[in-house]
Amino acid sequence: HSISCNSAALKMLDVPLHIRNSDTADGVFREKAYMWISERLSEINTDEDRELAFRTAEKKAFSQGVVSVHALEGGKGWGMEDADFMLKKEMNPDGGIGITLYPQTVDISWAKERNLKRIGGCLLIDGTIGNRTAALIEPYCDSDTSGELYFSESALLSFVERAFREGMQTAFHAIGDRASMLVASVYSKALKRNPGVYRPRIEHCEVFSEDVCRICSENSILVAVQPVFERIWGSSMYRGSLGNRRTNCYRTMLDNGIRLAGGSDYGVTEISPLKGIAAAVKREDGEGISIDEAFRMFSSDAAYFSFEENKKGSVRIGALGDFAVLSEEPSYVNIDDIFVLKTFKSGELKFSSDSSCVK
Repeated sequence: HSISCNSAALKMLDVPLHIRNSDTADGVFREKAYMWISERLSEINTDEDRELAFRTAEKKAFSQGVVSVHALEGGKGWGMEDADFMLKKEMNPDGGIGITLYPQTVDISWAKERNLKRIGGCLLIDGTIGNRTAALIEPYCDSDTSGELYFSESALLSFVERAFREGMQTAFHAIGDRASMLVASVYSKALKRNPGVYRPRIEHCEVFSEDVCRICSENSILVAVQPVFERIWGSSMYRGSLGNRRTNCYRTMLDNGIRLAGGSDYGVTEISPLKGIAAAVKREDGEGISIDEAFRMFSSDAAYFSFEENKKGSVRIGALGDFAVLSEEPSYVNIDDIFVLKTFKSGELKFSSDSSCVK
């Protein structure tokens, strides 16, 4: 939701004057200006650029024990070039990292033409807490705003129902409690009108609401979470902007039967699942979860989110030979110090801490 550009980037991007103004003198662009720059970057990047970026990220992922990712790509302000590139990687993995593409578009025909049964990802229902654009029920403590909603209920319901009629799973970015409530209530209505197994997702759902928790539980709505967010911003940005409002309440969500998948929102935070697991376990507010629950969030439950639980997320007969070897047996005491020794994808060694080998 914001981007900083040095002088070389500004020259390369050829940012027009109506985007470069007094508010962006420090090279920081937000909201609409950020979207313009993101789309411009997508236009000037070549497939060679994308391939280099992909291989660099893939190597990093393997070193952290990651063998499959949910790739939330494309959309307004980004273009769909990256999404098409990632779809090719999903269709032709060539022994590399597993890709499950979530195209960030409201163009259902785009997904249908590519035989996809999922659409969305970080389709923005609201903004972020840091920019005070996440949509809240009560105003921010350090601002007179309550954030913004980027969809009306009628528009969102119409889109979700059209997607469900095509048998598609949907996913939306909702951080504030007002945004999460909008998505959850729309899902509830759409599921009643269009019964089926869609496994609808909410991405983030950071500011806790008892009503949202109840609706998600009653309708089997899935919630994708990023535990490192709370570790980085919980006692600083969250408390300063939200006061004593509860955030990232994983213990409460699990106790109410909500299935969670863990992620990193890479590159917002590091791609390391171990850092996410440690952050989910070590909480001082009563919302910490067990080691086993945290590992499931980043493995078998994450695979369930993308209908891949029969082949990914667990080591068993019939599944892919995807696994990581850790330096120690995980416990509450050592969870912050464990690291990945080896990573295997479909039984093939992709990373070893001895040689930093990636095949």
